[in-house]
Amino acid sequence: MVVPPGQYQEEPDYNMSDNHAHPEPQPQPQQEQQSEMTMLAAAIASAFRHAQTPAKSEKTADVPAFTGTGSHVQEDLERFKIGLDSKFDVNSDRYSTPKSRIHYAFARTVDRAASIVLDGIKEGKYMDWHSGKT
Repeated sequence: MVVPPGQYQEEPDYNMSDNHAHPEPQPQPQQEQQSEMTMLAAAIASAFRHAQTPAKSEKTADVPAFTGTGSHVQEDLERFKIGLDSKFDVNSDRYSTPKSRIHYAFARTVDRAASIVLDGIKEGKYMDWHSGKT
């Protein structure tokens, strides 16, 4: 309905008892505050969860592969063991389980050393390869 200038249109009566279409009721200020508080609580909870998740340590260089060959096998093995200890210490969050350490150490063996370790794993000499238990 067009209203002539200088006159105003009355607000519709939303409390009519008949079944005519009614506009959607606007949220009450208390409802709006409750909704905003719920969203704020969710945002705080999300930020708290992200703050609780520490970032992974920066990956250090891989330990040089151990071959088990050459004239200085014993010295090379000692360096390999020290390298593994250092790697597991600095990147303890990346290698937090015995199984992850075992898999990494095996991955850094090649040639004769890998063959010897693999034979021992197959024979069950060293530890349960699949569970990481000694």
